Amino acid sequence: YNKYMKKIQIKTTIKTNDNVSEMEITNALLWMCRTNNWSCEDWEINQVEQKKKVSFKGNYYFGTNKKIESIKKGMVITPSRDLAIAYAHKPKNISIDNKKVYHDGKGLVGYLYKIDEPVEIGEDIFQYYASKFDDGYEMLTKRELKIKLVKVIGEKHEKVTK
Repeated sequence: YNKYMKKIQIKTTIKTNDNVSEMEITNALLWMCRTNNWSCEDWEINQVEQKKKVSFKGNYYFGTNKKIESIKKGMVITPSRDLAIAYAHKPKNISIDNKKVYHDGKGLVGYLYKIDEPVEIGEDIFQYYASKFDDGYEMLTKRELKIKLVKVIGEKHEKVTK
């Protein structure tokens, strides 16, 4: 938030048909914020429901082309180190085939971070329903998370394309 940004607070009730979950609405609002380069903060998720139970024990990662201090609420993390590395290259197209990640990223200098605290599905993170990958590959954060820099990805990083 800077002095040139306008802060607008909106409180609304969204009515949908029965087959649209609160999670899908939340993901649509997050997508709208990101697409328009808006800083959407202080949002709440009430009565979050999971369509499928996702479980995973292990590390979660985040890849970006920026140095950051923490993972903010509403950011997408992944248990796939390779997927996080691909995201650090800011690809337009990304796919996973037989657990191998393919992308058309530009080989930007990037940063691979590991979540540096325990996270619980449902409590700290939840399935990102706008994900085009199998359940569990992309998870949205419900709160700010601590991170640790794992790797600086150089310009000549192994860019994988399919």
